[in-house]
Amino acid sequence: MQLIDHQIRLQLPAYWPRALQPEALNRMDHPTPFLVCDLETVRERYANLTAALPGVSCYYAVKCNPEPELLAAFDQLGSSFEVASCAELQMLQKLGVDPERVLYSNTVKPAAHIAESFSAGLWRYAFDSEGELYKLAQHAPGAAVYVRLRVDDSTSLFPLSRKFGAEAQEARALMVLARSLGLRPYGVTFHVGSQCTTTTAWRQAIAVVGRLLSRLSGDGITLEMLNLGGGFPARYVEDVPSVDQIANTIESALHELLPYRPELLVVEPGRFLVAESAVLVGGGPWPGGQGGRELGLPGRRRLQRADGDPADGQPVALPAVELAPRPRRRRPGAVHRHRAELRQLRHHLLRRLPAGHPRRLRPPLHRVGRRLHPQLRLQLQRLPPAVAGVHRTAMTRLRRLIATALVDSFGLSLGWTVFGLHVVRGHGLAGLGLCNAAMLVGVALSAPVAARLSTRLDGRALLRVTCSTESVLRVGTFALLLAGTPLPLVAVAVAASNVVAWTGYAGMRAEVAAADPRGAAMTWYMVAVAAIEAAGTATAALLPTGPAAWSRAGCWLA
Repeated sequence: MQLIDHQIRLQLPAYWPRALQPEALNRMDHPTPFLVCDLETVRERYANLTAALPGVSCYYAVKCNPEPELLAAFDQLGSSFEVASCAELQMLQKLGVDPERVLYSNTVKPAAHIAESFSAGLWRYAFDSEGELYKLAQHAPGAAVYVRLRVDDSTSLFPLSRKFGAEAQEARALMVLARSLGLRPYGVTFHVGSQCTTTTAWRQAIAVVGRLLSRLSGDGITLEMLNLGGGFPARYVEDVPSVDQIANTIESALHELLPYRPELLVVEPGRFLVAESAVLVGGGPWPGGQGGRELGLPGRRRLQRADGDPADGQPVALPAVELAPRPRRRRPGAVHRHRAELRQLRHHLLRRLPAGHPRRLRPPLHRVGRRLHPQLRLQLQRLPPAVAGVHRTAMTRLRRLIATALVDSFGLSLGWTVFGLHVVRGHGLAGLGLCNAAMLVGVALSAPVAARLSTRLDGRALLRVTCSTESVLRVGTFALLLAGTPLPLVAVAVAASNVVAWTGYAGMRAEVAAADPRGAAMTWYMVAVAAIEAAGTATAALLPTGPAAWSRAGCWLA
């Protein structure tokens, strides 16, 4: 890697490393391909991260880019390091980095690597299984261990939860086991996925951590470290949340969702620090033939932003800047034309199948493309993620949530209307005003209650608890009204039932956001709930009139 480390900066677009202007790269006399990294850009990114997260220690993920000069620069900046293998630890030792400043965050480690790193002075290890704990107890006795939680990482470019992490209840049992094995329960970590594109992912993960910390406190375990992991995004083509936005979300979540704040807070950035600091320069033939000469740039080199983070073990497709005219882009309808070609191909193949063949009836389009026309299939795979939509499992969960919310909202609005009519009949408009005031008090009180419960229960458990409790309170409130209980006591019951109802409503919105983080999903959810509540209120007008009818209908709907 050729490194540029100087203070003279050329004027460049905001999205490009300032010192790596194409003309400057073209003057470098190195055989292509070669990678150029601007250390000043790396220093700026590190300064931005530490300024946005004061009090949080930075542990650079060595696997992202293990270039020795880059590691030395981070060491000079005061960064610590996170490694995934003994080879990375050895690179740091050659630079004089003390292994005590290193975290071993790989949850699946060879026994030999554990023994070697422990003898070198490394003392903190991640784990997510019983087998890993037994290895650590044998080869690193007395070491500090931190459990990796499985969290929702569906909004990241490379989700990692399918490979790493333990569920919260399992993590609690593992930490108790670690203590019994003579290891030191030290901390907890999570990863929201590489190149995470929403800030809410960190808040949801910290809520899971908060519930785990509360349960471990009951077991007599107080953790010293919270590792917020990586996932901080770099900008490629689409806009991503800024580090300041992410930091604000993290800080508010730490303040609101944790029963206590661990002494050491850690982040493990990689891509965010180095992805936008390097350019890959390569040579090759170009469409148009003479493009390089027209620009006066011999060799017709191609420049591409480089990111060394292997993330999920897959190559990362990055935007390119060429020192020659780019080939003409396809029009937006190109992908649709490929789909039409697939349909024509399917029709041609079906005509050649014998009559009565099961595939002749209705073969899946995607299977035809996968087996018989891979080039067209590749074009379909290039659809942007926004078009691809949300994962099928998340969509199923979203539909169930919305259906449940609609049924609940319809019954609630219908029952409240009948309840209000009954109050007016017995206590006049003044009584109805008192009940409405009690309802608003309950809505206001639901906010702190929801914030408190969210640190102890996950979204589904919160919904189950509030649903059953609300049903009992609604029926009890209407029973009190029918029994002639003084109206102030009925108003208290109304306030209590609305505290529970709106707490469940907050949990429902959180579950909807987790199932589909796109803003459109939440908008449609709110519109559907408002429409069904209006329908429930209107339906009350169709019910039989009269006190007896209202009483019977109210008992059934409450």
